[in-house]
Amino acid sequence: MAVQTNVSAEQPNVSIDVTGGEHLRYKLTPRGARPVFQLVDTRLDPPNGRVLMSANSAPASSNPLTFVRKWPAPNDTVNSTTNHTMGLQFVAAIQYRYEVGVFDSNDQLLRTVIDITYTATAADQTFFQSLNVNAS
Repeated sequence: MAVQTNVSAEQPNVSIDVTGGEHLRYKLTPRGARPVFQLVDTRLDPPNGRVLMSANSAPASSNPLTFVRKWPAPNDTVNSTTNHTMGLQFVAAIQYRYEVGVFDSNDQLLRTVIDITYTATAADQTFFQSLNVNAS
């Protein structure tokens, strides 16, 4: 296996009550020279999907380097069922910690859906983590 995973939480499906103010918070913390990643809503803008967050996004923090994305954001298209996939490339970054949480309307964490650290064991590896999202 070229990418080693350390799993604290991993659920393949999540349901959120968008009308009640629930939302997902995606957080990615890379370690290494230059992260290369994309979080994509695969059901929008076929065939490649709509990019929700990438290495080109403004980081939420620079020390440590951290990228954060709330979903849905005010301009997001919300379908009742969709799929969000995180693609990680291990070119210059050697490790990523990927966290997804469900938060209420007051930004309080309700539950952790994904909390995984990925570490490359060989150069130029790619890893994809999928999450099926049901929104009501």
